[in-house]
Amino acid sequence: MHKERIKRCIAKVSVPYLVTGQADQYYLTGVNLEGYWLLLTKQGAVVFTSPLLGDHLRALLPDIEIVSGNDIFKLLVEFCKNKKIKQIALDSRQVSYALGKKLSSSFSLRILNGFVAQFRIVKDAGEIEKIKAACRITAGAVNHARKLLKPGVTEEEIGFII
Repeated sequence: MHKERIKRCIAKVSVPYLVTGQADQYYLTGVNLEGYWLLLTKQGAVVFTSPLLGDHLRALLPDIEIVSGNDIFKLLVEFCKNKKIKQIALDSRQVSYALGKKLSSSFSLRILNGFVAQFRIVKDAGEIEKIKAACRITAGAVNHARKLLKPGVTEEEIGFII
């Protein structure tokens, strides 16, 4: 499922797109960890990360190239230099000012706010099933809480029971 999401994004990418936001990374890879960047290019996806996380990500993402080292920014710059990538796109709302400034010193930046979000809006069958399961769990919790409601019982007590 995640491979298909990456393929859909890559098909729409006009310049390499750097994914730094954790929600977008999770949507595309299924990996909910901090400490890596994902670059989408016409040739495929590449992850930049630390040596500690590198081996773990290689096991979780066998179809994605993993580049690991002590300085993720330097890894990205060197990779792009070798591939002759001079422009990258990103969601400016998902990078700090400091990172944006650093990136702009090495690349021509193209702002594509909401690029991955446009894909996240349309739910696939797996996401719909998870939403339905979450609704069932929530409905069960609300029904159980309703039975516990009576004068003198606090929200905290009900929350602890649920």
